[in-house]
Amino acid sequence: MSYLDDPKLQQTIAKLKEIRVRTELKAPPSKILRTTMSNGRPLTLRNYQVQGIMHLLAMPRFVLGDDTGLGKCVVGDTLVNTDKGLVPISSLNPGVEIQDTFAPLSEPVNVIVRGEERPIKSFYYGGVKPTIKIKTRLGYEIEGSQVHPVLVRQSDGKEDWVKLSDLKDGDFVCLDHVASHKQALLSQIENEVDAKRQQVLLLTHGIVSSRQGTDLFYIETEDNHYFYDPIVSISHDEKEVFDIEVDHPEHSFVGNGITSHNTLQAISALSYLWDKYPETSAVIMTTKSALNQWASEFDKFTTGVKCFVVSGDKKKRQKVYDDYFAHTGLKVLIMGYRTACMDFETLQNLKGHVQIFDEATAFKNDSTQVHQVCAHLSGAAQKVWSLSATIIKNRLMEAWAIYRVTVPGLMPSKNVFMSNYCICVDKQIGRKRIKFVVGHRKSDIEAFRIKIDPYFIGRPKHEVAQELPPLTTKRIEAPLSDVQISKYKEALSGILEKYDPTTGEMTEKEVTKLTAVMYCQQIVNHPELVDIKGDSGKLEILMELLEEELDGEKVIIFSRFRKMIDILDRELTAKGIKCVRITGGEKDDERKKSQESFQDEKSDVRVVLITMAAAEGVNLQLAKAVIFYDSPWSAGDYLQIIGRMIRIGSIHDRVYCYHLVCPKTVDDRVMKALHNKMDLIENVLGKRLKNDEESDKIIGVSDNELKDIFNDLVEDAKENGR
Repeated sequence: MSYLDDPKLQQTIAKLKEIRVRTELKAPPSKILRTTMSNGRPLTLRNYQVQGIMHLLAMPRFVLGDDTGLGKCVVGDTLVNTDKGLVPISSLNPGVEIQDTFAPLSEPVNVIVRGEERPIKSFYYGGVKPTIKIKTRLGYEIEGSQVHPVLVRQSDGKEDWVKLSDLKDGDFVCLDHVASHKQALLSQIENEVDAKRQQVLLLTHGIVSSRQGTDLFYIETEDNHYFYDPIVSISHDEKEVFDIEVDHPEHSFVGNGITSHNTLQAISALSYLWDKYPETSAVIMTTKSALNQWASEFDKFTTGVKCFVVSGDKKKRQKVYDDYFAHTGLKVLIMGYRTACMDFETLQNLKGHVQIFDEATAFKNDSTQVHQVCAHLSGAAQKVWSLSATIIKNRLMEAWAIYRVTVPGLMPSKNVFMSNYCICVDKQIGRKRIKFVVGHRKSDIEAFRIKIDPYFIGRPKHEVAQELPPLTTKRIEAPLSDVQISKYKEALSGILEKYDPTTGEMTEKEVTKLTAVMYCQQIVNHPELVDIKGDSGKLEILMELLEEELDGEKVIIFSRFRKMIDILDRELTAKGIKCVRITGGEKDDERKKSQESFQDEKSDVRVVLITMAAAEGVNLQLAKAVIFYDSPWSAGDYLQIIGRMIRIGSIHDRVYCYHLVCPKTVDDRVMKALHNKMDLIENVLGKRLKNDEESDKIIGVSDNELKDIFNDLVEDAKENGR
């Protein structure tokens, strides 16, 4: 009998279904997991994190797909206790004006955390956000973003972190004070601002006081870390908000919780496992850039755990392995996926360990060496946890490959899976007939979702970050010009006439099926992309959109082609529409300047022109809309571009996505492929974008999209007489 059919496992799955709807879960203490930070505050796990931990512990093999990072900020006059005195947080700003941006301080400043100085690593500017201000009975105040958490005493006497938006009158806020000092310098109090400042200053010296206008009355308190004070008023506003990152286990100067990240759930689950089985070893495979982050997280959240990070040349890596295997205490081995492939001879004897795969899409292709190595390590492990914000980027087969590694036996063989969950066709390749996936029925996708449901939990960011604006998608049709129609027909016929700048003459260029699709896309964008003079119907529609419906709004315009960005730059400038650009052709300082100009609310820069080079690490949430002059092929790329605009800190109640489409052309076919991929992702994992759209159709995919799109384009051309 397979372990998947074990009645005990089925009972566990039934219990976990009940856990998923619970809203009041608390984590028990652990000998390994820190219960308090160095400032005395508890390390409190959120309800959804406890749910994730319970799933990891209960299931021998599981995929955790949470993507719920939150932002927490306070208003500029919030006082920070530093080695330079009690100062407003805004005074630490090194000159950051770009919303949602971190930057180092102009000069070193330390924050006083429970009498200990800790350096500020960076300053964060959150821009203007809706804020909530609470005031307690004694006159203490805090104002911050809606998701900013504060420590609250519950009715059962326990503390928990609660977002400002979830607080109500009468809730008891925990005031943090150090009770080791009972003296403070007093000064005459020149207005209410000074009274507020004096009250906070006294609190840092361990003295709790009551403030009534400009008068302070001192409370003597119990000799502990917290004094509990009820909320008497809650108000709403919109203000600039800020934060600082501190070299401290709680990350932020205000404490108030910890960064929401999948690593914490995995680390916490390991800690509870080590409580019962301290001899258990753990192996983590992740991306190269996250190696040190994992080690740092273990240091912050656990005690007594030794991390061995594998890096360097072969000799250095072997030394790490030797030290790891020789260590007799709690231990974890951390390495990159490529390193595991290079050092498989050393790793293949691992057995009985806990295997954690971070960014599990690294093995979404079952034909790669990474997939094969991960499958071996998974088979030898006693527990396997895969972490990934999305297990599907383009195809259902990607999720199949991840589950073949994570939960062996859950998924059938490749051919059987294709037969059971995919619409397939057989094609003759040489002497063999090979099966290819061409689509998925909604019933197949639902069956797959049900199949993985016991072994998957994941929440998209918008389910937690309620302030993210919803998205409305619009399709704007543009006609082809006469020149575009003529050249489009040539590209599909196999011969394209192009201008040769070296000879100054027109030359014929042979077009293959593969290059025809690219030429067709360039032609419907603008004839100049294939070195032909002429007008573009799509460009005319774009200008109308910017001058009418989106007049005065900040807008992102995307194209896959840098030459198209050049043309748009020229045409927008000629129309008097100020624009900047972020492509692979600009230097880092130029890209930064473009972002700063667009993100400045006072700037007259209305448009930022981007290629895929701006799909990651660029924040453009001042944009009201993103216009896809042409669409990306990958659903992952599409989500990345949309994500430049839909970010915490957006100033809009709703944002828009426009697709410029020339009907019955390559635009339609690429859009169809993209929508199929998005439908597939959202039917399996749930909504990735908070929008108003629903889809109910057969979802098609292709093993050779370029070829299939070309064949479709030929049919479109015949139908339209081109």
